[in-house]
Amino acid sequence: MNKENSPAEKHYKEALDFFNEKSYLDSFDTLAEGFIMDVNYIPLYKIAEKIFEGKLDHNGNRIKNFFSAVRKKPRNKKAYLDLGEYFYSLSYYRYAVPFFEKALELSPDDRDALFLLSKCYSKTFQPAKALETLKQIKESDFEIKYFWQLLNILNGNTNGVYEFIEKLSPQVQSLEDDMDKSMKIYMLYYLETVRARFMALKNIEEHIRVWQFILYGSVVLQTNENEDLPTGGRYAVVMASYQAVKLILNRLKVFIKTLNLPIEKVAAIPSRNSEILGRAIAALLQVEFHFFEEEDYSNTLIVADEKFELEEGEELFHVQNGNLVFTAWHNWTTEGDLCPDIIGCMAQGYYYPWEGGGLDMKDAERGIIDGTKEDHRNAKLIAKDILNAPNLPDEKDEWLKFYINYKKHLVGIGNEASMVRSHFEMESPVPATHFN
Repeated sequence: MNKENSPAEKHYKEALDFFNEKSYLDSFDTLAEGFIMDVNYIPLYKIAEKIFEGKLDHNGNRIKNFFSAVRKKPRNKKAYLDLGEYFYSLSYYRYAVPFFEKALELSPDDRDALFLLSKCYSKTFQPAKALETLKQIKESDFEIKYFWQLLNILNGNTNGVYEFIEKLSPQVQSLEDDMDKSMKIYMLYYLETVRARFMALKNIEEHIRVWQFILYGSVVLQTNENEDLPTGGRYAVVMASYQAVKLILNRLKVFIKTLNLPIEKVAAIPSRNSEILGRAIAALLQVEFHFFEEEDYSNTLIVADEKFELEEGEELFHVQNGNLVFTAWHNWTTEGDLCPDIIGCMAQGYYYPWEGGGLDMKDAERGIIDGTKEDHRNAKLIAKDILNAPNLPDEKDEWLKFYINYKKHLVGIGNEASMVRSHFEMESPVPATHFN
């Protein structure tokens, strides 16, 4: 398609302006949006080559060659597949889609393109489209069959899932012991627990509280009920006040007390934010505070700022000794090694008031709000500020009733719950708009 007719021409001009200003990241992001508009528009590839000549990525020359291959030979299926895989590896799933779609236009039966395109659709909250794409793969292996069943559940259908698990389990158990066998056992166990939680629900709503429960058996204490923002209960970016942080911690206390959870101490991941939160929670619960170390714990609430701080805690993968894992917030646009048992809120970004990115309620009655400045005082003093903040009005009933009703399936809590904490993936049927 030539310049004059392409819907990507606008993006091309903007990307070129950014490039000339040496704003290479902005140029790259603008190009990526342009590829979504028109993946056939060759001028976009020329700018991309120049960007990666400047080593925007540590694999700059290799990525540059992908764009060069398309420019030189626009019907090069492998080049489009390589570009799709590159964007996929960055978790830029929207940006990967047009390249996989173009690869399939040139080679409709390509197994890798179909599978990865299906994954992109599922990770951008389009499970019906993901399943439709996956069904086009002619030869299925274990991974595809497993993903097919998961997509069935995401589309509200559990028919055949139990039979699939029953059929595949003996085959997997007969394999030689290695990482591949262990992973397949985990995948089948995960599928079994997801199905059990789905079947337990009386009413399946398109809300993140419901689907976070179905997919992970975890609790979300606070959800975004602003109907003007299509996030399905998630937040985009939260600039928190001390009162907002306290609201989440108060809900955590109410949850623990209402469900009679025998928490005897708090252990915070050794980071500044986690320590501040952990000390405030320990004071609220009137229990001991410790830093989390690799040792035996029992009836302990392990506190982290966000799930990325849990990546080194392999011992947390298994549920044991009455321990629970809490994170104040959870980035729903990135994947993680494990999903916490209790989440304060799900947001794409969360800024605390002591970091200088939060809000300060100067006058609640008049609605006067100001930004906060970075606070370098020690964690104990900031934790006290959280506890001394005024309480915000709170409606506790609805969210609490949901978890009371399904307590037995909550990970780390229920007697019919999964005994492992699942990897967090982005797949969900709950639509949302978010920033790349």
